[in-house]
Amino acid sequence: MTGYSIRRMKESELCIALDLAKKEGWNPGLEDAICFYQADPHGFFIGLLDNEPIAVGSAVVYNDNFAFCGLYIVKQEYRQHGYGLELTKKRLKYTGNRITGIDGVLENVSKYERLGYVSSHKQIRYEWNGKYSFSSTQNVLDLRTTAFSQLED
Repeated sequence: MTGYSIRRMKESELCIALDLAKKEGWNPGLEDAICFYQADPHGFFIGLLDNEPIAVGSAVVYNDNFAFCGLYIVKQEYRQHGYGLELTKKRLKYTGNRITGIDGVLENVSKYERLGYVSSHKQIRYEWNGKYSFSSTQNVLDLRTTAFSQLED
């Protein structure tokens, strides 16, 4: 992989990862990246091809037993060339023998399994698309004073 290198990401480069996430249609929390970076500033990696950022990923180590990998993105035009796999190997080397979780993309489950991951569960995410807005607060309930049975209804 001539011209490809992987190094630790600087805090100022988090915007690169977040921009890639936006382009993928992901919606990480507004302050998530900086919180995770502060938890483990050594756990963010960037892959550069001829000094151009083409891949990113995190591997946040929480303690001696647990780590979590995320924010894993390879620019579309560089996929299927092994750049992402090299970045993942670097992240997994960093996490060591810890239990390492991921929040994976469903289409890539077989790839994750080849790396040794085992599926534990499936989750569904919901997102409000903003097409409906409230013109008043008449439909807003105070959850502190609303019976759970009413919420179920």
